[in-house]
Amino acid sequence: MMSKEKAPPPDGPEEEQQVEMKEEETGQTAGSKPALPESKVLPDDAYCPSCGRFVGAYERCPYCQATMTTRMGVKIVRRLAVAGAIIGLIMLWFAARAKVPPEINIGSIDVNNNMALVRVTGRVVGLRLVTEKNTFSLTIDDGSGRMSLSAFDKLKAFQEHLGDDFPQVGDIVSAVGNLSITEKWGASMFLSMPRRLEMKERFTPPVRTIEAISQDDIGSVVEVTAHVVDVRQFPPGKPIARSIKIRDNTGNMDLTVFNTDYEKIPDETTMTRLIKPGSKFTMQVQVGDYKGRLQLKLRNIGSPASLRYGGEVELGPVEQVSRPTGKSSAEFLSISQVTKEMLDQKVVVEGKVESVKTFQPGANVKLVDSSGTITIWLKTAIIKFHPEKDRLLVKGTVLRVAGIVGAFKDQLQVQPGYHTDVQVKDSAGKGE
Repeated sequence: MMSKEKAPPPDGPEEEQQVEMKEEETGQTAGSKPALPESKVLPDDAYCPSCGRFVGAYERCPYCQATMTTRMGVKIVRRLAVAGAIIGLIMLWFAARAKVPPEINIGSIDVNNNMALVRVTGRVVGLRLVTEKNTFSLTIDDGSGRMSLSAFDKLKAFQEHLGDDFPQVGDIVSAVGNLSITEKWGASMFLSMPRRLEMKERFTPPVRTIEAISQDDIGSVVEVTAHVVDVRQFPPGKPIARSIKIRDNTGNMDLTVFNTDYEKIPDETTMTRLIKPGSKFTMQVQVGDYKGRLQLKLRNIGSPASLRYGGEVELGPVEQVSRPTGKSSAEFLSISQVTKEMLDQKVVVEGKVESVKTFQPGANVKLVDSSGTITIWLKTAIIKFHPEKDRLLVKGTVLRVAGIVGAFKDQLQVQPGYHTDVQVKDSAGKGE
């Protein structure tokens, strides 16, 4: 058998000739760097120091397994780049926190400030809480103008962060936020983080008597101590608010509580007491007016400081009402002495109930004494809240009534304003 010829080894004469031919064509020898244009010359660490071949980014030569000791690992470069980026972000975050937004006067805000991050400081003159939407808004006044600060879906977060320092009407606060300026709403600010709203000064309202409250106090907050004498709901049919007549020893005034606010009173006991005649409260109220008539509104009905119960007051005899403007002082008269010339004046009469006619809004009571007969018009609220309502409309009951002289279909009437203006007497000439 003929033996097969073995193939020459890879490094045989033929292979060497081919390598020599390639070297002659390229002008390179083994172990030398490949010739490249000057603009494309690679750094020395791109070639293996042992075999001279191009190894690129390898840390170990794939041909001779030599270690590239002069090369910085790509992994190290990547790690340094990531670490540098993180450090840069942290420094940027600290720089942003350290930057103090400029404080600006509300009156100087214009369209050029739209979306600017600024600080404003002023007194809270309005507060609106929408608990069902977890939203609230403040209106502040810094002396140069007013602006609304709003936080949407963040009421609970602000209350938890601020605690007892949650703003109320009269407090001075400082806030940082982005301005929004529109043609319809003017300048306003959005509060995004609770820490950007700070309490600067807690307001302590001055103590006043009802008589001392005047037109000059409109918009301000005062503290009064008074008791409830009468409650009515309005408008008739579908009431949306309660008008609570409160009184101290100097006069009386209306406290208006809308149903939506009434439901925000923290506990049911206080809710019941507020509409119970005789309940005494120390309350922080904001003075307002309606159709030229002064009225009060609770400063912040959800705060315990706004409404503090002080016990029960026994409703005594008819008190001199200091505030029916334009009415004269009450004068005790016999029924025959009440004449048409006394219209709109306040008088006090006494007599026995002769007859009663009831209607939906109230009752006409015929009152008679030794000199004559007159009609007493009792509103439903007076009857409902009178402590002796069971005897009030009973024939033969002796009543002493303080009220304004009026007329209906040319018949004179005496019209009491509150249930405390009507006293039930045991007998004529005797009472409490």
